[in-house]
Amino acid sequence: MKVLYRESFLKDVEGLHDSALKKRIQAAIVEVKQAATRRDIGGVKKLEGGKSSYRIRIGVYRVGFVLEEDTVVFVRCLHRKDIYRHFP
Repeated sequence: MKVLYRESFLKDVEGLHDSALKKRIQAAIVEVKQAATRRDIGGVKKLEGGKSSYRIRIGVYRVGFVLEEDTVVFVRCLHRKDIYRHFP
């Protein structure tokens, strides 16, 4: 799959101070890049707010992304208490 990043996602990840968490996020991105379909990505849950909005759980953080045909657009990476207010 092709992967794109929104500025908000990059800013969210840059603001994280936990290097282990950043490595787990990077591993999730690699898994998404290698996946042929959405079903090949582990830990994905569809969100009710949008037609193609999904999230990946990484500890207490959630990575919100939108699936557009064969492209994944990473939108936000926030703590679980904040992600559902700011995404989708």
